[in-house]
Amino acid sequence: MKYDWILFDADETLFHFDSFGGMRLMFERFGVDFTREDYDAYQLVNKPLWSITKTAKSLRIN
Repeated sequence: MKYDWILFDADETLFHFDSFGGMRLMFERFGVDFTREDYDAYQLVNKPLWSITKTAKSLRIN
């Protein structure tokens, strides 16, 4: 199978499974303070979107 794109997510959100730590490290490298409160606000948006994605995949909606 030919791939047009290969994406690597090496900010420790996939490989280490500590998503807060990975995101904090990523933002730190850009000089941005990323707090637990920021992460919690992110999760309020992110988790429902993943639920929608999983539901769409199970229903085979493209």
